[in-house]
Amino acid sequence: MESFGVRFAVNNLDRFEILCSLYVELRRDKNSGHFRDPVEWVQHVPDEVKARFSWPTPDERAHWLDIRNSTVIAIPEPFEQLGANWDFYRVFEAIEESEYDVLDCVLVEPGFGELRINPHAYPYGGVGPLIALAEAFGFAVLGVNENGKYQLRQELLR
Repeated sequence: MESFGVRFAVNNLDRFEILCSLYVELRRDKNSGHFRDPVEWVQHVPDEVKARFSWPTPDERAHWLDIRNSTVIAIPEPFEQLGANWDFYRVFEAIEESEYDVLDCVLVEPGFGELRINPHAYPYGGVGPLIALAEAFGFAVLGVNENGKYQLRQELLR
């Protein structure tokens, strides 16, 4: 994997196409500079995928929105992101806040897909939300390129 991003095993082409459609919408928002409210992303994600995220209560969400602009966000290493349970809204907020271009979602060969980005600088926000999306859609992350070098899942977990 030469591009920055996440590589994963594709075990369901229908779900892969839905993920790619979602990624096109993310790219559209990122390119326009006008990212939609995270609540609006709910309609773009199938119920079985939404079930793999955590969902804050209305009070928790309101509290987060109150402190969001004054909160320092730590960017965990990719190995810490594998299998992590993400707040649905934070996935989209993290992509919005990131300093990278959303490029594409591609089937690089049968059974293998990639979510690709083009970082502007380091640190740029990391690949955590891309890992979260791939895993939520039921795909096993095989490796990541977060800093210019592709690392297999096995390397990340050492």
